[in-house]
Parts: sequence; structure tokens; C-alpha cells
Amino acid sequence: MVSANELAGQLFGYAPAALLGQAVEVLVPDATGRHHEQL
Repeated sequence: MVSANELAGQLFGYAPAALLGQAVEVLVPDATGRHHEQL
């Protein structure tokens, strides 16, 4: 992720700065996340 706002942090339980540089898969539940990159 290259940007994250305050609402994203509230929705997902992360500080917005903690999301920067992470793959979006960190926000996808495990069951779905295993295949998310392929989608």
C-alpha cells in the first residue's frame, strides 16, 4: 500500500502508517487471502 487514511485504520484495526509498504493481502481474511494474489 502506498497510502492509507484514518478510516482504513479504523476499519481494519491498524494505524494508517503501519499499512504503508504492506501488501493489500494483510487486510484479506486468511481463507480468501491464500488465493487473493491469483485473483
